[in-house]
Amino acid sequence: RFGGEKVLAQLKKRIKERKLQDVVRVYPSGCIDKCSKGPNVLVFPGSVWACKVDGHDVDTLIDDALARAAPAVCDQLARGV
Repeated sequence: RFGGEKVLAQLKKRIKERKLQDVVRVYPSGCIDKCSKGPNVLVFPGSVWACKVDGHDVDTLIDDALARAAPAVCDQLARGV
């Protein structure tokens, strides 16, 4: 109704295209009682809650999440693991 399925598909697509599927997970959450602010994306680590997300926000969300990632994740990315 608010486009969450489209954002979910776009996130999964970009994660795969950027070869991040070994270090980034994308899961649908179902209703979290915030549909009026949706689509919503929760990013961990960092507990970032993004509201009214659309396809244009996907790469920024991914980049921001990677910038806050634990050092071990960054090391994996640098080694291509």
